[in-house]
Amino acid sequence: MREFALALAGGLVSGGLFVALATGSLGAMIFAYLSQVPLFLVGLSLGNSALLVAGAAALLVVGLTGGLVTAALLAAGAVVPIYILVRQALLSRTGEHGLEWYPAELLVGWLIAMAAAGVAVAGLLLAGHPEGAESGVREMLTQALQLMSAEQAIADATIEEFAAAFAAVFLGTTAVSWIMMMAVNGSLAQGVLAGFGRNLRPTPEVSAITIPRWTYSAFGVALLIAVAAGGTLGYIGRNLAITFAAAFFFQGLAVVHALVGHWSARTVSLIAFYLVLIVFGWPVIIVMALGIAEPLLRLRARIGRPDRGKES
Repeated sequence: MREFALALAGGLVSGGLFVALATGSLGAMIFAYLSQVPLFLVGLSLGNSALLVAGAAALLVVGLTGGLVTAALLAAGAVVPIYILVRQALLSRTGEHGLEWYPAELLVGWLIAMAAAGVAVAGLLLAGHPEGAESGVREMLTQALQLMSAEQAIADATIEEFAAAFAAVFLGTTAVSWIMMMAVNGSLAQGVLAGFGRNLRPTPEVSAITIPRWTYSAFGVALLIAVAAGGTLGYIGRNLAITFAAAFFFQGLAVVHALVGHWSARTVSLIAFYLVLIVFGWPVIIVMALGIAEPLLRLRARIGRPDRGKES
C-alpha cells in the first residue's frame, strides 16, 4: 500500500506539472519539462508495476483537465517511452563478474530509435499535404507564431520567413530536444535516488558509453536519402539524420567524462562544462565531432579509463 500510494502521488504530481503547460507562461513550460521526473523517480525506485500506476494517474489527471488529445500526447511523449526505458534499465543477468545490468549504450539506442520513429510517423502523417510534409509543417508554424505574436504585432513577412527556415529542420530539432529532455530528466531522477540510496540499479558510468553500431548505418542512410531524394522522402531523411546525429553527442560526452575523470577537480570541471554547453550551445558541435571521431581515434583508450566511482 505504501508503494501504491507513492506511485499514485508521483503520477498525480507528473500530471499536474504537465497540465501547467496550458497557462502558456515560461514557468509553466519549465514545469511541463519536469513532469517526466516523478515518473522516472517512481519507476527507477519502485519498479515497472508502480510506474504503470503512476502513468495511469498522470494520464487521468491530464485527460480530465486537458482532454483526450492532450492525454494521448502525454502518453506518446512521456508515459510509454519512460516505461520502455525503465523496463530495459532494470533488466539484469548474472555474468562472470557478478550481476550485469542492461548497458547504458543500449538505453541510448532505445531513446534514439523512439525519437526517430516519432519523426518518421509525423513525416508520413504530414505527407498528405498538397505541397508535401515540409509545407505542412511551415503552415502550422506560421499559424502558431501568428497566434503567439498577435500582441507584439510582428510583421507577417517576418513570421513566414522564420517559419520557412525552421520548418526544414523542425521535426529533427524537436526530436533531439525530446531526446535531451528525456536523458536529463532520467539522469536527474537517478541522481536523486542514488543520493538517498533508493535506486534499484547502479548509476551507469557515462565515460563507458559506446553507442550501438546501427546508429552509424542509420545516420548514413538517412543522410543519403536527404541528399538524393526530394519532396517528403528527402524531408523525412533530413530530419532523421538530425535525430540520429544525437547519438554522437552522447558518445562525445563519454569522451569528455573520460578526460575529466582523471582531474582532481572533476566535479567542478563537469559543472562548468555543462554550463558552457547550455549557455553557448555551439560547443555541442565539438562534442558531436568527438563522438564521431571516437571509433577511429580511440580517444578514451588513449586517455585511459577513470577510476570507478570518480564520476558525478
